Amino acid sequence: MLTISILVVDDESFVCKNLILKLKRLNHTDVEYKVTACENGNQALDQVKHHNFNIIFTDIRMPFFGGLSLIQALRQNGCRSKIWVLSGYDDFDTVRTAFLNGADDYLLKPLEIGQLDQKLRAYTADLYCASETPVGEDPAIPMKDVISYAEDYIQTHYRDSNLSMAEVSDFVALSYSHFSALFRAKTSTTFPTYLLQFRIKKALELMEDPDMKVSDICYKTGFKYPQQFSRDFKKVTGLSPTQYLQKLYSEDGKKKEEP
Repeated sequence: MLTISILVVDDESFVCKNLILKLKRLNHTDVEYKVTACENGNQALDQVKHHNFNIIFTDIRMPFFGGLSLIQALRQNGCRSKIWVLSGYDDFDTVRTAFLNGADDYLLKPLEIGQLDQKLRAYTADLYCASETPVGEDPAIPMKDVISYAEDYIQTHYRDSNLSMAEVSDFVALSYSHFSALFRAKTSTTFPTYLLQFRIKKALELMEDPDMKVSDICYKTGFKYPQQFSRDFKKVTGLSPTQYLQKLYSEDGKKKEEP
């Protein structure tokens, strides 16, 4: 049986209790969910120091140490858990900051059981794929380091629109299938999703410059066509690049003040 360890960070205790009830109702007989709860970001950081979590659900507005600061601190400390924001706030600036700080998804309260079921099934499917260890292959680079080398390569070459998993697997001297399994196991996501999310993150950083054109951002972040950039940008952020910039800047080109 697969065990999924979940950390819920919320100052309202009923949120954790409600999530546990929903997990029981899912009836995933091949998965055991172990849930830990804490009330703020400081407690969460302490938990992460002593325990490994597959998934971290975090609220945004909490006393002492809020969710946005928590996400940033977790990523800066090398946390590779899936971070899913679970919040009642859906304003543009909060969502944007959450993704820029390193959140993997942004979910609104109350979390519907169907949405929870869909996300957890997708997550466990990736884990099962990653657990299929190839036989008879010895990586040229130790397993504990190989994906770190791969990530460095991706982050250096993401501007190349032809960058592929085959190229990266060749760079670290692994077969395509072996690299795919190790990459999922280390990053909890697929190569295409990782590359897309990294490119969108870089696009968001470039959009902080009001003089940057959408077409320039498209090509500077490794997208072949503006249409592809627009489609993938909306897939990740929920907004088209134009809509995002309209939210970010006023008509005179000045950045809107954050509330």
